[in-house]
Amino acid sequence: MRKLAWNEVLTALKQIAEKIPRGNYAIIAIGSSGLIPAAILCKLIGCREFHTVFVKLYDESKPPRRLHDKPVVESPIPTPRSEKVIIVDDLASTGSTISLVKSLLRRRGVKKTITVVLVKKPQCSVDIDYFYIESEECIGFPWDN
Repeated sequence: MRKLAWNEVLTALKQIAEKIPRGNYAIIAIGSSGLIPAAILCKLIGCREFHTVFVKLYDESKPPRRLHDKPVVESPIPTPRSEKVIIVDDLASTGSTISLVKSLLRRRGVKKTITVVLVKKPQCSVDIDYFYIESEECIGFPWDN
């Protein structure tokens, strides 16, 4: 297992924030694991609109255990005021959670989505716009127990 330290996460999110084109974005955090990186990114880019959506596919164990065949939305999908949204999670394993959230937001009128994760697994079948590392390793984040 590879453990990411707080300073590594902060550096990664600063690097990602510098690459995101300037604009008026809403941030959608995929909870609960995407809440902390989303909040930090929101602060870094000066975002004024922040929402969460809770989607379950895996449990919180390390390595995570799959709970469902497909992602299950467990909270209402937000309707952001902004037509441009940044979707943030800590990790994209298959990409199915981000893909689901992206499609649900488009149905709500979102015109542009940017996806951000700290870790992208090689088997992820969805294009992730910005990520820190691609790794097959089990990753421990500083906010994990």
